[in-house]
Amino acid sequence: MPEDDGPSAAARVSAMILATAQSELAAQLQAAASLDAKAVGLLSFDGILLGLLGFLQRSLAGTWWLPAVLLLLSAGGCSGALVDRQFDVGPNPRDFYLYVATEGLSEAGASAAMMKEIAGAMDANVGLMRAKVWLFVLGVAALFLALTAGVYLFVRAG
Repeated sequence: MPEDDGPSAAARVSAMILATAQSELAAQLQAAASLDAKAVGLLSFDGILLGLLGFLQRSLAGTWWLPAVLLLLSAGGCSGALVDRQFDVGPNPRDFYLYVATEGLSEAGASAAMMKEIAGAMDANVGLMRAKVWLFVLGVAALFLALTAGVYLFVRAG
């Protein structure tokens, strides 16, 4: 007679899906933190280049303002990427426990509810991350243009 492992098989599958969703949410939050570190680095580089530009201002014969404006645009994009956004980290454990207890959910029902909460958090974070990435890319592009313009103007004036 075949062994019936219905509920235990469903519980194992639910646990596997839930673990995957939790790791994806953690990776999403880690990507946001990593982008913050990169934006801080670019912001520092913008500051160094603005200082260098101030030092070389006379060498650029009145055209120093173009790379300066681009560096300020880069700094603005990086600063915008650093603005604190309230990423959704998933359900509050205490509130979720009370919800499961008051609703009398089974293990499978609790797993399904947790999966719904985590999926909702991930969906909410997508728009926030998209804005953060767009501002960071704007900062990188403006920095590239500032470097290109600065080198061109320096060589031309030289």
